[in-house]
Amino acid sequence: MFRFIFRSKFFFSTLRLIVISIICFGCSGFDSADNIEGEKYVIYPTDYDSKDDLKWSEYLYRHLKKRGGENSPVFYDKKVKDGKRIYVHLDKKLKHDFTITNKDGALHLTTSTIGNTVWLLHQFMRHVGNIDERFPKHDLPATIVSFADTVGNFTFKYRDVYAPPSLDEDTRGVLDLNCIDESWGIWGHNIGVTITDKSDHSIYASVKGVRNPDQYCFTSEKLYKHIEKYINNNYGNTKDKSINFAILPNDNALVCQCPGCVAAGNTATNATPAVTTMINRLAKRFQQHKFFTSAYITTRTAPKKKLPENVGVIVSVIDWQPNRKAHDRQKQELQQLIDQWRRVCSNIYIWDYINNYDDYFTPYPILQAMQDRFQFYKQNAIEGVFLNGSGYDYSTFSDMETCVLAQLMMNADLDLEGLIRDYFQRMYPVTGEAIADFYMSMLDKWNQSAKDMPYYGGISDKIDVYLDLDHFKQFYDYIVLHKREADEEEAYLLRRLITTLTYTCLEIARHEGYRPHGFAEKSEGYLTVKEHLFEWLEVFNDGYQAYNLTAINEAGDKSADYVNGWKRHLLTPRKQDNMLLGKKLTLKTPEDTKNTNVFTDGELGLPVNYYYGWNIHPYQEISITIPAASAKGGRRLAINFFSHTRHRIQLPSKIEVYDGNTPLCSENLQAPTIDGAYQSRWEKDLHTQISGNLTIKLQAHGQYHIALDEIFLNRQ
Repeated sequence: MFRFIFRSKFFFSTLRLIVISIICFGCSGFDSADNIEGEKYVIYPTDYDSKDDLKWSEYLYRHLKKRGGENSPVFYDKKVKDGKRIYVHLDKKLKHDFTITNKDGALHLTTSTIGNTVWLLHQFMRHVGNIDERFPKHDLPATIVSFADTVGNFTFKYRDVYAPPSLDEDTRGVLDLNCIDESWGIWGHNIGVTITDKSDHSIYASVKGVRNPDQYCFTSEKLYKHIEKYINNNYGNTKDKSINFAILPNDNALVCQCPGCVAAGNTATNATPAVTTMINRLAKRFQQHKFFTSAYITTRTAPKKKLPENVGVIVSVIDWQPNRKAHDRQKQELQQLIDQWRRVCSNIYIWDYINNYDDYFTPYPILQAMQDRFQFYKQNAIEGVFLNGSGYDYSTFSDMETCVLAQLMMNADLDLEGLIRDYFQRMYPVTGEAIADFYMSMLDKWNQSAKDMPYYGGISDKIDVYLDLDHFKQFYDYIVLHKREADEEEAYLLRRLITTLTYTCLEIARHEGYRPHGFAEKSEGYLTVKEHLFEWLEVFNDGYQAYNLTAINEAGDKSADYVNGWKRHLLTPRKQDNMLLGKKLTLKTPEDTKNTNVFTDGELGLPVNYYYGWNIHPYQEISITIPAASAKGGRRLAINFFSHTRHRIQLPSKIEVYDGNTPLCSENLQAPTIDGAYQSRWEKDLHTQISGNLTIKLQAHGQYHIALDEIFLNRQ
């Protein structure tokens, strides 16, 4: 956490002002804006014999002078009358993350690591921009520290956001973020990178007496040798180089039951004993490195014995769904889990999640939830936080959210709205206020909801929790209109933002069917596609290609497939006939019988993934009955089905249709041979006048689910 040791009563009175753009220096008056005209800045190394001090003082001088322009009032190691003196010092033995002191009219900036140094120097440059208009500040994050006498410690020592902005080295430096590629020799479920010979099955888990390559045996001597050799060859065993290694099982529920693992203490569901046996051995072999297990699936249970000092645990919080009004039970369970691991281990990291992984393009306002969670982690003295974002794929507002999350991981008690508004207003000079208002409106709506904001879910979940359709459409129209007023830099960002928000427009329209925000208008049993949908699809198609926004989600579903799905299944033909539109049908499953219009609401599915408008039923058999009054005059029946074998969704094995109790047809369907997403339209001419209720019975393929969107009945 931020812990400040105050060296003046003046700073104590200003503690609550450590937020954006409220800057206060100490008693020295260094920060006074009274005589800002003609101010001069002189940079010095604190220790002339220190290569670090020379390097970083020169770094600050070069960057600040460049920012000041041609006649920049910045000097290096010179006596300048009335110049403001700034001393830079890197002290790797410093017990704090940074210290700021004002002494004898000079400002002293001292840091403990290179990362902290880069961050604090950029904080100072932003501060100068705040008080001196000769220095631009739009490209620098908000100041989150006071430049009064301060001793600061960050809330978390390890801070990592796995999202595109933090993959940029410069951005990562300014935000003082860690990076899995630099901090970890093995990260995540990647033990496989150490294995050079995968033909020896003794390295794999024994499950039901058979070696299974989907999981590892953590008492295997061969596996240990592979990992040991990999670490020794790539990272060495010297005291001057320490790195982290995650020794985690593969991401599944398999547990090795070989004699060695059982002797170590493994059960059918608990792999912790064998995994920690391996980790303890590696920790003893490489004492300068740190080794982490996980509290996740089969390693959730803490070991019984205390772990070595250089061993830690990464606790996954995947079961704690974001909810502004957090479930007490979920927090209590997580608290108990942390407490269990705390008894055997002091190095506790958190693996948290910041995206909807089924949809990277629709805004996902996670920040308030994350601030709440950070404060909870702070109370539990968590050492580090890894935030699993969209990785290398762009997600909407990830630039702002990465910046704000980095700042909140330094100080979990900052003014959230101030951070959000600062970012948008400096990066989007014309539209930033409107963007910030829209983002805050999503947070406000979600704050009033007691519902989870799922990590995996479609557009209906977002509408249900935080997305107001009228407000969203007004905001979208506003930024499209005002894009023409923006300069080149802002216009670039707006075009990318408009691209992803257009995807959201399309998803809302698809989901809403023929309702006011839907893609079509309903009239006398017909759906007619609205003209602006063709324009939206063109905007999204051009934009995703221009900005390389090819992946929609974690599964890697492609924007190109989404566009093609719209063209083939929703926009063609422009006018669609269905006499069942809006009618309620009766759905009967083994669990209940209910009347519903989910098969007649105009929400059409897309053959991209299961959450694009498909009604999924995990039963061996279901039946759907169309009342006689609605079926009268119908002759041609059609149903759209969806299959995706990997998600255990398949076409029904058999379809039967009845007029009352009279069979009209019975047909067996063959499952498609492709493994990916697939849409199939089943059509049948009934060749009769319907006289009773029309009942459709669907039988599943084995244990696969049945998925369909609409049922169509036409007169010809």
